[in-house]
Amino acid sequence: SPSYPPPHAGDPVAIKVIELKSLRDDTSRHMLSTEIACFREVSHPHLLRYENSYFTVNNCYIITEYCSQGDLSKMQGQQAVAEEEVGKLFHQIYTGYLHFHNAGYIHRDIKPANIFVAASGELKIADFGFCKKRTLIERENYNVGTPIYMPRESLAANIYNEKTDVWSLGITLYEMIFGEVPFKGKTEAELRAEIERLRAEVRQLRAERQERHVKIRA
Repeated sequence: SPSYPPPHAGDPVAIKVIELKSLRDDTSRHMLSTEIACFREVSHPHLLRYENSYFTVNNCYIITEYCSQGDLSKMQGQQAVAEEEVGKLFHQIYTGYLHFHNAGYIHRDIKPANIFVAASGELKIADFGFCKKRTLIERENYNVGTPIYMPRESLAANIYNEKTDVWSLGITLYEMIFGEVPFKGKTEAELRAEIERLRAEVRQLRAERQERHVKIRA
């Protein structure tokens, strides 16, 4: 599998600080342990590189590479991404995610703000705080993710699987191409309604196309 060259002494790093008193239940504590386990298990040039983690009495410190150019949302806000460049950039995201997926994880919060830009300009999928191992149990008793990048099943019923990430990747790609997300809503209910409206439009277009095809053959 792809691997990194060893970091050089003096290279800048990023440090994520988690106050342990903020982990108020078993779910939040389990999510932190899963995040660290994922970092330790999964390494790829287009996934944020893990360096180490430490616990003190009060905090957990997760140390990763430092991506000096911000994130994809910042990149998109500063300049329009040329169409031919979108394909190259998204291929980096895809190859990183494929490695992540093949390691048995789902991310559950893929979005431009969680795709970091290194000094080299390379993209790195980051923020594994909501990741989990793929299991046969897909329904959770809690809601995670960013609603505007979540599929209807997650919004409505807290269902998460690899298709959740595929949907989020699709929304991210759409935003990279058009500069905006395809669905808009101020609440989760409005987002679900907007998704259903567009799904109905697609079904109608398919039915009309099929009807025209039948008439032509007749």
